Parts: sequence; C-alpha cells; structure tokens
Amino acid sequence: MSVANSYQRSAVSGQRSAVSGQRSAVSGQRSAVSRRNSD
Repeated sequence: MSVANSYQRSAVSGQRSAVSGQRSAVSGQRSAVSRRNSD
C-alpha cells in the first residue's frame, strides 16, 4: 500500500506542475499580446 500511495502522490504532484506550466504559458501569451499592442 505504501508503494501505491507514493505513486499516487507523485502523479498528483505531476498534475500540479502541469497546471503551473499552463499558467506560465498563459502569462506568456498575455505578454506577447501586450507587445503586439504596443507595436
């Protein structure tokens, strides 16, 4: 059971990192849009 729990925890942390990655990508798109508007 402890091994299965460790796998589940690693999977959850992986999903969290993926979400943070999506957030950074969104912020990157916003900065790109603001740059286009400034140009």
